[in-house]
Amino acid sequence: MKKHLIHLLIILLFPTLTISQEGERGAIAEKVKEVSVGVKRALVIGVSKYQEKSLELNYADNDAVLFKNYLQEVEQFPKENIELFINDNATSLNIVSGFKTLLKETNTGDVVYIYFAGHGDVVDDFGAKEGFLLAADANASQEYYSGGVIPLTLLNNKIINAFVQKGAKVTLILDACRSGFIFEESTQKNLGTIQAMFENTTKFLSCGPDELSYESNDLKHGYFTYYLVKGLLGDADNNQDKNLQYREIDDYLYNKVAATVNQKHKQSQKPIVRTKDTRANIRHELTQTLFDFSSSSNDVKKVTADFKKRSITSVEALDPKHQTLVNKFNTAINRGDYYGKTSSALTIYNAAKESTVSSRLTEKMKLVLVNKLSGTAQKLINDYINGKELPLGNEFTKQAKHLSICLELLEKDNFLRDNYLTNKLLLQAYATLKSENYFGYRKAKKKLQKALEITPRGAYIHNALGLVYNAEERYDSAYYHFNKAKDLIGSWKSPVLNLSANYLDQYKFDNAKKTVNEALGIHGSQLNSYLNLARIAKQQGDYTEALINYKKVLVIDSTNQKALLEINQLEEDKGNLREANKWLQKAISTDSTKTIISYGILKYSNQNGWSKKDTENYFIKLVKNNPDNSQIYTEYANFLITKKFRNNRLKLADSLYKKALSINPLNENAYIGTAN
Repeated sequence: MKKHLIHLLIILLFPTLTISQEGERGAIAEKVKEVSVGVKRALVIGVSKYQEKSLELNYADNDAVLFKNYLQEVEQFPKENIELFINDNATSLNIVSGFKTLLKETNTGDVVYIYFAGHGDVVDDFGAKEGFLLAADANASQEYYSGGVIPLTLLNNKIINAFVQKGAKVTLILDACRSGFIFEESTQKNLGTIQAMFENTTKFLSCGPDELSYESNDLKHGYFTYYLVKGLLGDADNNQDKNLQYREIDDYLYNKVAATVNQKHKQSQKPIVRTKDTRANIRHELTQTLFDFSSSSNDVKKVTADFKKRSITSVEALDPKHQTLVNKFNTAINRGDYYGKTSSALTIYNAAKESTVSSRLTEKMKLVLVNKLSGTAQKLINDYINGKELPLGNEFTKQAKHLSICLELLEKDNFLRDNYLTNKLLLQAYATLKSENYFGYRKAKKKLQKALEITPRGAYIHNALGLVYNAEERYDSAYYHFNKAKDLIGSWKSPVLNLSANYLDQYKFDNAKKTVNEALGIHGSQLNSYLNLARIAKQQGDYTEALINYKKVLVIDSTNQKALLEINQLEEDKGNLREANKWLQKAISTDSTKTIISYGILKYSNQNGWSKKDTENYFIKLVKNNPDNSQIYTEYANFLITKKFRNNRLKLADSLYKKALSINPLNENAYIGTAN
């Protein structure tokens, strides 16, 4: 694995299965002798393709398919007992639902395999370490309390412990950067003492607490996973006695992985194996079978294509009489018709639940619907956290509604409920913030404070609270919350840049520049740092420096609307109208509605020769979609006055000014309009 990628694998294995000798591509490997055990089930997860491009790995999906093939071909797991999630399908909701289904089906004596390949991370949370598995919908700024992850506390204290309590036979394997952290004293205390929690498990760790895990372009796998499977196939049977002991696989992994990583990368990666009895057999009485290491890459493509086609068809195939129902549901999902109509997916699901349709089918329908609704909400949350350009307030309201539906559908004991509720509250508050609804700020703060009660270590909530206080010009309170967010996640740029904006709003230019320079030193995109530097330069009257920094933004993101509009304004101020229009059109191509509102609706309609009717229809549409935007009401009123409508329309203009002021009493343009 490349140095800056964290490649984490979790496998829960039964420690008494039998194993074979080494297997090259297409070579002879050892087959497990039949042993009397409970039912064999597996949940296999691999994420290489994350929604955040900066998180992408190379071979985690290969590793997952490789291990799935090993279970099926060598350990003789029934195909129907292996649930596989890779890449886009490996969302936090699917993983949690997979755990729930697997736990429900597990009985005493069963063999349970849970395999996770993907990113893992450990953050220092005010001196206490917290570990996470990153699902496909995780953010790239280490704000893991916002969702898209499986916390190790959840995995350890509830999920794995529940399997142990049901009498399942399990082993834990981590192939992750710093995977040895679970033996650190502070982490054990934080996670409720890992050793006690896993007293009935065996642990395989890919490296020490301060080491990284690596993957190989030649092998198309992580080194640890590759040599783990190869060792289990018999290559680790050092004395060739057909019995593989834990200490043999321990020595084999240590020698193979440590030596290879040292030779290839000049780095240290020393695997660790922990079990009650190192002399016990992990495999015995080995016989031979074929196993092909080269199949995993092609199988990943097949599995990915299958996921895209399946939707919920794997469930409906059990009973052809439900085909019409499934088709209607899938059609609604594919066109984004989730709720609110008779033809919507939610309506179809509710009707199915009240009918004779099997609970297995309705559960799958519910999972698909909640995945869609929560997925778009999580993406918006991630965009906010990662400092990307954000849509208008109505989109935040829409996504908050999505999470409200999810909360109605999820069971009361679902592990993700608190996360969904926290994010719903944040989205509702941010909708108010984006609309500059001054009188709504008090409610917005209450929602964010409630969110903090649920998720007290949520840096992204503190950051949003700081933004609300800043909008109220309560700079000391804003400063406190931005710093709180910064302390929680020292590697997160957004609160640092918001501190800079906080200083700038108070005309403390030196402090603002100093804070931006601090943000420039933090790993990640510099886009928002350059935006802040441009804003500082502009307020100080240095338009040349402002233009330089706006163009630096466009080097990173050529479609950044804020930079495009600011350059447009700078060119207009210089009288370069043709050049200004070029930048305006570029901004329009990114998001026409948002650009026109930011540019000035009336100004844009006048420049483009819109008729009275077309302009008013556009205002009516904007008001409907953005009912809490003070600027839109003000511009609509200005339009009615400047176009010299009849008296009854002027009365409407007056009411629009009053509406604008009821939303934002600091709207100077609305005061001016009322006075006129």
